[in-house]
Amino acid sequence: MKSWYRCLGNAALVACFIVLAGCSQQTTPTPPPDTRAADEAAVRAASAEWAKVAAAKDLEKTLSYYAEDASMFPPHMPVVTGPEGRRKMWTTLLGADELVFS
Repeated sequence: MKSWYRCLGNAALVACFIVLAGCSQQTTPTPPPDTRAADEAAVRAASAEWAKVAAAKDLEKTLSYYAEDASMFPPHMPVVTGPEGRRKMWTTLLGADELVFS
């Protein structure tokens, strides 16, 4: 009977070592690729394209850069929300001769 308990105890000890060995093996996940430079280039290109469109006073293309639920923060004016509000504001802004985009 003692040998059976001893065998069971040894089996339990081996099982514990196996479990602990499995838990201690940690793999470092592969980090996602760094796309910051490409992302920055895409944002800068979109910004430059938007500036050209706005400088050409193309109302429809200018408005196409906005999301449906976007708000607009014109300088020294209240916040403009909604598609019709943005359309009205851009119609006013694009009508001004002194408006310059860079």
